[in-house]
This record gives sequence, C-alpha cells and structure tokens, in this order.
Amino acid sequence: MLDQLQASGIDSFLIVGHSIGSQLVVETLRQHAIRNKGAQWSKLGGVVLVAPDIDVELFEQQAVDMGGLPQPFFVIASEKDRLLALSGLLSGSVSRLGKVDYPEDLNAENATLMSATFASGVWSGNHTTAFTSPEMIAFLRGDGTALLENE
Repeated sequence: MLDQLQASGIDSFLIVGHSIGSQLVVETLRQHAIRNKGAQWSKLGGVVLVAPDIDVELFEQQAVDMGGLPQPFFVIASEKDRLLALSGLLSGSVSRLGKVDYPEDLNAENATLMSATFASGVWSGNHTTAFTSPEMIAFLRGDGTALLENE
C-alpha cells in the first residue's frame, strides 16, 4: 500500500500507528530501509506513534537498522499508561516506548517525544489519552500547551 501511495499523484503521506500497531509501522519502515539501502519513501511526510507498545531497546535498534528515523518522527507517550505497564509485565520487557516520559530516556536520534502525561485519560487505563483527553485534543488543535521536547 505504501508503495502504491509513493507511486500515486499525491504530494505526501503520513503514517500513524497506535499501540501494538506501532510495531507494524516501525518494522515496515525498517524492512523498507534495509531493502532500499537506508532510503525511505520520498513522499513520506512523517510518522506519528501514539502510545506505542514497543520495547524501547528494540525500537532503538530498529532505528539504527534503518539508518535513522524518517523525519519528522513523533512519539506520543504517557508514563500514566496502565495498559502499557501491563503489556510490559506480560511480555517481560517493562520498558515500553509509549511510557517514556523524558527525551533522555530515549536514545533514538531525531525522535520528537510528546508527553501526554500531563493530560487526564478518559478511558482504557490512559491508553487512549492522546485522542480522548480534552487537554490533548486542545493541544493538538493548537489551543493548549504541553511538554514537547526534541531529542
């Protein structure tokens, strides 16, 4: 599908992944970069991972494998995400990318970390905060403020 978007008449496309779907996004980017000597789709306008359920060390290795992250690359995370805490416990890997709250906790270069920890989650153990919290919705619309750090 991404190859078809690349070949189409559109100017650019954005990839968004939520939770475990973020694993598919990052692995797709990694495999494409490996097959294309580090290159990504030229029409790829950016990547956003929302509450990504990915082991932090695995993500950092994937970023290295692809020769760096495509830009811009955003990670929306909340250390209050209880479902990611449970996922980490069940998988045996407590460090989940969607729970990283400070850029210094993420060694992947060129990832922009947006913390949603300030926002109140409405449902699902704070796992859907990015699109259910009034504070996050206001911020994403440009009507509010939040912690936005560049790494």
